[in-house]
Amino acid sequence: MINREKNLVSIIITSYNREKYIKECLESILAQTYQDIEIILVDDCSTDRTLEIFYEFQREAVEKRPEMKDRIIAVSLPRNVGYAGPLTLGMFLSKGEFIAIQDSDDLSHSKRIEKQVSYLNANPQYELVGTLFSSFYNYKNGKFFGIRRPVSWIKFDEEIYKVYQSGGHCICHGTTLFRGSVFDQHGGFTRKLGKEADFEFLQKCINNGVKANNLPEVLYYYRRHPEQMSKQKGD
Repeated sequence: MINREKNLVSIIITSYNREKYIKECLESILAQTYQDIEIILVDDCSTDRTLEIFYEFQREAVEKRPEMKDRIIAVSLPRNVGYAGPLTLGMFLSKGEFIAIQDSDDLSHSKRIEKQVSYLNANPQYELVGTLFSSFYNYKNGKFFGIRRPVSWIKFDEEIYKVYQSGGHCICHGTTLFRGSVFDQHGGFTRKLGKEADFEFLQKCINNGVKANNLPEVLYYYRRHPEQMSKQKGD
């Protein structure tokens, strides 16, 4: 077991050719009201400007918040390895008491991390918490376009265990925040499963006794766009 840094939230972002969306994603993380965070980007050998945009963001962020100098980092993989590997690597690199997941084309509400950490601190028996989410088509000047109502398949409390025990799925992986000890004890993602690895990870956690819940608030925004059809690469 590593010595994790108390109160720190390690936010893991994986990317593959996300130059259109990565800056907005990163800005939504830096704008969190909970500021004891580190941002870890694992880039799955992008061939576009994703990393260039990340390093521009990094420089600007550190100028505004010098305390983030060693807390905004990127790792670029030498070849494309798919969805699960970068996520697991990001978790290995994490130092925080908590780990949060963020997809590189999505956005988080500014109070997402604050509310999830508060929930776990107030409910020490829980180890993982997700949230409701809405989907959207575009985001410009602080406004969402084409936004939809929250999905209905997210469940709460004891209903979560019934769903996973029956082979179902009711926690959105991109919304999750969990104690670092969950990863330290149960490991990361199964690479051979591809995009389905997020479902397998959550099912593995819950089947091994990790107590989980969802917050009944929309704190995450899932972007709908054409490139999602190639989710098998990177993010």
